Formats: sequence, C-alpha cells, structure tokens
Amino acid sequence: MNPTPRPLSDRPRLLCVGINHASARLEVRERYALSKPAQARVLLRAKQNPPAGLHEVAVLSTCNRTELYGVGEAGIDANTLLGLLEHVRVSEGDLGHYGYVKEGAAAQEHLLRVAAGLDSQVLGESEILGQVREMLELAQEVGTLGPVLSKLLQQALRAGKRVRHETGLGEGILSHSSLVARMLNHEAAALPAPSVLIVGAGSMARSALLGLERGRFGWVWVANRTLGRARELAEQAGAEAVGLEAMG
Repeated sequence: MNPTPRPLSDRPRLLCVGINHASARLEVRERYALSKPAQARVLLRAKQNPPAGLHEVAVLSTCNRTELYGVGEAGIDANTLLGLLEHVRVSEGDLGHYGYVKEGAAAQEHLLRVAAGLDSQVLGESEILGQVREMLELAQEVGTLGPVLSKLLQQALRAGKRVRHETGLGEGILSHSSLVARMLNHEAAALPAPSVLIVGAGSMARSALLGLERGRFGWVWVANRTLGRARELAEQAGAEAVGLEAMG
C-alpha cells in the first residue's frame, strides 16, 4: 500500500472501528477475534486490493478487543474498514449495538488510552503495550503503514511507557492472568488442597501458572491442544500435562 502524495492542506481522515469488553459480550467479541495470521491476511488484502480512498491500515486484536485503524480520504467510513474482514460475517446489528466508530482526535485519544492500559478490563495491565507494538510491527512488515499511523502508533507506545514509568498505574496487578492467579491463591486458602486446571500453554497461561502459590494447591494440570507444549509449561512449575481430550 503506497499512498499517493497529497497536498499538505488535504488533511487525511483517521478512523477507528472496534468492539471491546466494555461494548460487547464475549460471544460477540469472539466472532471478530483475529489470530496473527488472520490479521496479516486483513492487511495483505488492504495492500493488494485497497478500498478506494484508503491509504493506511493497522489491526489490533486481543482477547478483549478487535480494532481496525485506517487513514484515507474524506470518503472512507466504517464500512470501508469492515469490508476488509471478508472471512467474518460482519453484522450491522453488532456494529450498531456493540461496536464503536471514532474519528480524528477521538480515535487518536482512544489509541493512547488503549496503549496506556486505561481502556483495559484490568486497569493498567501491561500486556496491551506489547500488543500495540506487535500491531505496529505487523503493519510495517506487510507494508500498510504510512506517515499518519506510523507516527500515531509510535506516539502511543511512548505514551504507554511514560504512564507506567511516571505514575502508579503500572504497580500491582499488571495482567488478567496475574489477577486470576491472585484470586485463586486467595480462594485456595479456604479450601483443603484444591486442584487447578490451566487451559492453554501461551504467555497468559504461563503467567497464571507461575503466579500460583503451589503450597496452597493439590494437583495442578496444564491442558493444551499440543501435548508437547503443555509438558514444556508444566515442567516449569512442577505441574502435570494433559491433552485437551482429557477434559471430555
């Protein structure tokens, strides 16, 4: 995606279209969740067959939000960005009831809040800053960034770091997984050696597992679709590994 030169007076339009934990139920958010390969496909589609007037695109998709950021000419709108989600059955009802559209300064402020952890379900959680960085890197790799989004994403990363370094927001619980581990540790104090099952073997599962105070628990299992990955994680904390079929 190579944006054509524009006069300095021709101000590009910045749009954000999204759905998150504050606007939609989990089952609605899951319909719009994008894996890393899916995010790359969306960006490739934007690069190889860009909608009219759309010059820059970036995608952010986490367990709690999916957002498309676009920069282009005055005629672009939410449907311009949603049209990139060919593999998702985009529902106008979903967008109207659960989604949001932000433009210009409002879209810029929203991204800054996201990167700072101010828009997270766990206020100040640290994982989102890395996810915004991945958003920037993927769009750079595919080639859908231009001067506007590149500058905005860099600004968001700097702002997120400053918030964590210069305020108390980054202290204490920093992620959903560490919050879960703390809650389990608290509940375990009132139970006789309860057992725990961690489903998954990614970074969040690892954080939750390593946050458990093992002396409070009996059996601790790690279940994953790939048994080898479950074993690797389980070995780090003296847990047992099982395949997902064992949960049936």
